[in-house]
Amino acid sequence: MKALQIYDAQPEPDLEQVARYVNAVDAMGKYHFDRGDAQTALGYYQRGAKLVEDAVGPNSRDLVPELMHLAEAEVRLRRPEVAIEHLDRCLDLLSRDSDNPVVARIYRLIGTAHFSLDEMVEAERAFADALRVAERSLPDDHPMIPRLKANMAAVAGTVGDNARAESLLIEALRPGTLPRPSQAVHMRNLGALQLRMGRPTDAEVTLNAALALEPGNESYGALRTRKWLAQVQAATGHYGEGVEHFQELIRLQEAAHVGDPSIPGETRYDLAAMHSQYGDFHAAGSVLDDAASAFESSGDTLDVASALIEAGHAYQQARDQRRAETRYRRVSELISLLEGTGRPEEAEWLRAQLAAVDTALLPP
Repeated sequence: MKALQIYDAQPEPDLEQVARYVNAVDAMGKYHFDRGDAQTALGYYQRGAKLVEDAVGPNSRDLVPELMHLAEAEVRLRRPEVAIEHLDRCLDLLSRDSDNPVVARIYRLIGTAHFSLDEMVEAERAFADALRVAERSLPDDHPMIPRLKANMAAVAGTVGDNARAESLLIEALRPGTLPRPSQAVHMRNLGALQLRMGRPTDAEVTLNAALALEPGNESYGALRTRKWLAQVQAATGHYGEGVEHFQELIRLQEAAHVGDPSIPGETRYDLAAMHSQYGDFHAAGSVLDDAASAFESSGDTLDVASALIEAGHAYQQARDQRRAETRYRRVSELISLLEGTGRPEEAEWLRAQLAAVDTALLPP
């Protein structure tokens, strides 16, 4: 921060000074971005872009790194349309140079922005352009190439082309091209895809290979992989083992994420779905009650109500009207609470969710 204060005191800094201070601004932006504070990072990146533009004008290639930083922050802040504007400007400044690896990075960011907008045709085109430029401008073993294939696999899987998605992920996992953590992520995604394709035996082999790549059995990635392995157990008829697997996973997640019920909460939803798949609706309701209690401890009214609606529906399927009505009445109380605390949009969303259940069981 001291370097930035010194810069502000300079009457007319020269280009060398500008470069130094832009580096300082970008470093501060990256610091906040890496810690999840994209809004503060955006402020620094905007300052860096203005410094460069004021020094070299709006048509200089030197603006490209700053515009790319801005785009990454905008994507994180869920404003992908703004990110695309910055990135299109980058391409214009670089004359869409097909032999420049920076252009490949820009196309990849454009693909990511379109993917977040659910614009799969545009995302596929951008990732394909990125891959074409990367293959022309980078060595064959550069990690960007398999990462782009994994991006294209995500698009293929989203539009239902599972065979192509699997083929692309297998290509992305070609030995010697990716660091170990990236291999683990793509291997896990491949296993999840194989499970969705109805091949639990293949999925189990792939997921165990992914688990072996993790730094430990309780790392974030390992816990995600183990969740998929629990679903493999359910898919292969090992209901009891699957339940035990999920319960152990929830315990580990609660220990790793003290005070944050969202991650174990997601796993509880998966466990409830497995109970329902096997017709044990009372067990599903009980697990969702636990999720609601965990969310309540963190004060998240919306998540509490959502879990209670799901729990009520599970008890409804179990023909336990008393328990279902109790959950729905509690949701109605939470809707009134939200309305009384200036959150009418969330209250209306919950009211719509509640209306989607059997109206015969709705509270008066």
